Amino acid sequence: MVVRDADIERIARELIAKHGRDAARVAAAQLNDVIDRNDTNGREMWACIVHVIHEQQGTSPAGADGDCATNWFDKERWGE
Repeated sequence: MVVRDADIERIARELIAKHGRDAARVAAAQLNDVIDRNDTNGREMWACIVHVIHEQQGTSPAGADGDCATNWFDKERWGE
């Protein structure tokens, strides 16, 4: 599954519009769900959406600096 950056940003904007300050929490819940299902593609997509939401809301967690497209998926970290 290939998800374009524009799609990630659109989903992030839609979640922010719908859930406001809780958008990252909603996206993180989706991320946890796909992790529980062992869905690698879904994990990649939702991790990036969470990151973009934090960037757009100015609430990036510590250590989450950098470009989403280059830093959101670390194959060594995830063992792939």
